[in-house]
Amino acid sequence: MAAWLGLVPNQQSTGGVPTLLGISKRGNTYQRTLLTHSGRTVVRVVDKHDDRRNNWIKELDQRRGKNITAVSDCCQ
Repeated sequence: MAAWLGLVPNQQSTGGVPTLLGISKRGNTYQRTLLTHSGRTVVRVVDKHDDRRNNWIKELDQRRGKNITAVSDCCQ
């Protein structure tokens, strides 16, 4: 679904060798924007709650950064 929305590159594989293609812009731009903004909101307020999902988001934020965390959060 994330590749269909244009959030991550499309992946095709032949013979077990994956090939990452470019990020498509064919998906709904408005829907993609809403998902990204909602992911950023979750990353912003993650410190207010202490549960398993928010701990995962905190750890991912420390490793990868806020923008990648926001996109990965909205795709989960």
